[in-house]
Amino acid sequence: MAPRFPAVASALLLSFLSSITATAQSPCVNALSDALKTTPVAKLAPGLLPRKGPPVLIGILAETPDGKPLLVLGQQISDGHAGLLASVRKQTGQDIRKISWAGELLFEKRTGQIIAANETAGILARSSEELGIPFTVEKTGARVENLISYLNRPEKRALKSPTMRAEKFHVNRPVSHFDPNAQVYSDFRHEVGTFGIHLKLKSRQLLKLTEVQGTERQEILKFIADQGAQAQIMIREIERQRGLRFAELAPALPLLKRIQAREVLTKDQYDIVIRTVEQFFRNYEAPRQIF
Repeated sequence: MAPRFPAVASALLLSFLSSITATAQSPCVNALSDALKTTPVAKLAPGLLPRKGPPVLIGILAETPDGKPLLVLGQQISDGHAGLLASVRKQTGQDIRKISWAGELLFEKRTGQIIAANETAGILARSSEELGIPFTVEKTGARVENLISYLNRPEKRALKSPTMRAEKFHVNRPVSHFDPNAQVYSDFRHEVGTFGIHLKLKSRQLLKLTEVQGTERQEILKFIADQGAQAQIMIREIERQRGLRFAELAPALPLLKRIQAREVLTKDQYDIVIRTVEQFFRNYEAPRQIF
């Protein structure tokens, strides 16, 4: 009796080749393969999360005029939610009039996934003058549920932890920040930037006063000294907590110390401080990302 091995082997090979052919021709498999190749995976850009301190970002979920949702994330030491909105307008060239969510996000540093989100009353329905944007932003609820719905989209799920928790905003309860220093960061650009404006106005006024007007001189000196001290505290605290170094501000530091000592400087010396602060804010922008 002839051995059956070649026949069995041939049958197995034929079966195997048939299975390959069937798989290669399967529309479902092809569709899945194409989807995996073309579907963008939501990932944080390197350097977006702060190097030191809690991995917290602020964000808004905005909507373009044609109904496309955009999630915009930025560091807490940026110019706030209004700044995020302005950056969308700048990058897209579109007037973003609706905000579906505004708040904070807490990330897991190892995976880069969102593990918690909250909502704030932030920038909703503010006037165009306050936002520095030539249109009015519509209030559309800004609920954290809208953010979760967005993150549940197949192409965005990689950004959201399966166990992500959500915290709603309550009018009668203070906003619970994921980072206890959130207020310091949100005040950073406002307080330090405002110091440059105040110094420009007050120093001009101060230099016009005479020795006879001593009381008024002392009041102005105290005001700009206090403002300068607050600005420097914020700068140092943020450098320490975030692992940053604002070297651009260094030229102003010796003069800031003299201002805090309530010395009267020359116009040129005040101008150095003013220019340094103003130039810093023109050049500095915390990292942002649009999804």
